[in-house]
Amino acid sequence: MKKFISLKDHGNTGKDAVNIQNKIRENLGKAIFSFQDFQTLQFQALRQIKDVRRSVKNHPDSIANAINKVMFHFDFPKTVVKKINAQNKLEEIKPKKVETNVDLFNYWILGFDTNPYIELQYLKNSVESHLRFILELIEKYENKIFIQLYNQDKKTPADNFERMLLDFYKRCIKERDQILNYYLNGIEDRAIYKANTKLGLSSFVFNTAFKDFPYRSWMIYWDQYFDYEKINKVAHRCHDVSIGDDLEEVYYKNKQHFYNKLFKIKPVSQIFSNIDFHYDHIPHNNDRKPIFLELKKLFKASRWMAFFALALPQVEGFFTEMLRTVNPDDKGKSLSEKVKKVRPAYMLSEAYFDYYQYMITDLRNKFAHTGFETDLKLKCYDLLTDLEHILQVYYELDHPMIKIKRLIKQRNSIDFVGYREFSQFFELVNKLHPTQKTEIKLDLDDFINNFLTVSCQLEYILEEASINTRKLVKDFIYSIEKTTDSSKIASEFESSNLTEIKLVIEQNKVKLARLSRFQNDKFDELYALRNFNTALRKYFHNWISEEKKAFFEVIKQNDSKIKNLLELKNLREDDKE
Repeated sequence: MKKFISLKDHGNTGKDAVNIQNKIRENLGKAIFSFQDFQTLQFQALRQIKDVRRSVKNHPDSIANAINKVMFHFDFPKTVVKKINAQNKLEEIKPKKVETNVDLFNYWILGFDTNPYIELQYLKNSVESHLRFILELIEKYENKIFIQLYNQDKKTPADNFERMLLDFYKRCIKERDQILNYYLNGIEDRAIYKANTKLGLSSFVFNTAFKDFPYRSWMIYWDQYFDYEKINKVAHRCHDVSIGDDLEEVYYKNKQHFYNKLFKIKPVSQIFSNIDFHYDHIPHNNDRKPIFLELKKLFKASRWMAFFALALPQVEGFFTEMLRTVNPDDKGKSLSEKVKKVRPAYMLSEAYFDYYQYMITDLRNKFAHTGFETDLKLKCYDLLTDLEHILQVYYELDHPMIKIKRLIKQRNSIDFVGYREFSQFFELVNKLHPTQKTEIKLDLDDFINNFLTVSCQLEYILEEASINTRKLVKDFIYSIEKTTDSSKIASEFESSNLTEIKLVIEQNKVKLARLSRFQNDKFDELYALRNFNTALRKYFHNWISEEKKAFFEVIKQNDSKIKNLLELKNLREDDKE
């Protein structure tokens, strides 16, 4: 039942205005989406306020008078927007127009910049068009005999083509369900949010299509993700050249012309150089350098059949290597399966991997069964650019082994300027699979003994770590004293054991939670120092240094304090829950 609002029951602050705003919206409910113009929206909102409810009419003058009566109740400060001037001082920006009571009413009481009805219509029309697109694709798939058999009897795919059909069909079904769920359960909330008043960047950051449509199919080029007939066969070949989008169209019209243009921008010699560079920075079980040398000779001699026969297996070979890196315990049965399992480790896999999972698999299967292929020269161009891209993908995989291999190979002291960088590197090492730790042990030992301890000013870094440990612990404990207004509580973090400190934290939970909420940097520093200490003890035991000895002593003196302080982080985690 509606409960009309009396201004005398509310104060005159912004908080009171927002409370009234919430009650108005509660009263209007879903009817808020039926008001087709902003004037009617204002009128219906005013009708929820007892003080003006009977007198207000749906007419501009009447609405303005009612708004003046309502706003007379409040005492809002003037809105002031400032900027930093050339002298690096704050300077007030003069508003383009004087703020009126109507402006204040729209912001504080109504709470809308635009009409929820208009926002909802925009969202509904857009979502319905996205849904139609997906439903048309689903209908196309369901006209395929295999998909009909799958839906009737859960028939398993017999070949790569049927696997592809099923994968794309399932993508569409999942997308349809996401769109429908949003249409039925989320679209009205989004319309309200879009209509809400906003200041500054929030209107730009949050009023974007990425928030308006929380699914894939609305985005440009995403038809390629849902329609198997539109798998992109070319984007990965020219993604790194300035006219890549224009070149894509040429590929489908005249492949020879495409490669003539591409090789002028990126010569074959550069492509082979890119292959060599990325190969040197990735982990691999088998030495393929002799193969690449042979491929260069074959390409230069235009021996296309030999090049094709040698290059094609390398595609699967590198996906085998990638899978072995990402998951050493999983060998994968087929190229299609290997590509699928590597996908989560590569951010752009949805854009590029369908080609490898389905198109290259078909090419490989056909050649394996017939030993024959047409248009060999152009297919060799394809394989060359495929290999260049695959090696770049391998180089960019989001996996500790790749990052470690890259850092070891590059040996750049800029990557190790402080204990934080040392800590991050050895955290990566600790994340490796046991077989990978064994695999890189010799390289890692050489990296530590002949680079980290020789070229990275480790003595200076240790001195910095010792100083920062003392200062960080001291400052953190002082912050506890200031926040709790108790030197006794602060001293507990210096002298108590972990069990005792948990009790202290529980007894002073509110104050300490307020403090810990803003200590991200300090927590990160403490973790970095502790991990740096662990890494030194585990990996640098043969390296003798007075600075290392001194740092170990500082950590020993502060270890219990660090553990106690890090316990405060659990308050933040509890707060999130």
